[in-house]
Amino acid sequence: MANPNRFHHEFMAQYINGMAYALCEWGFKYGSNGGQLDWDYYYAMAFGRLFFYIILKNFYLLVPKPVKESIV
Repeated sequence: MANPNRFHHEFMAQYINGMAYALCEWGFKYGSNGGQLDWDYYYAMAFGRLFFYIILKNFYLLVPKPVKESIV
C-alpha cells in the first residue's frame, strides 16, 4: 500500500456510496413514500450517520463520566 491516506479516502467514499445505495433500496421496498426520494437524500443520510458516529465516539472519549451520567 503506497499511500494509506489515499486508500482510506477512496475506501470511505465507496463505503458512503454503498450505505446510501442500501438505504435507497430499503426506501424503495419498505419506505412510506414508495421510493420517491432522490439519491441526494439517501447520500445525505449516509453521511449523517457517519458524522453522528464520530460525534458520539468523541463524546464518549472526551466527556467525563459524571457529566455523561447527568446528561443521560
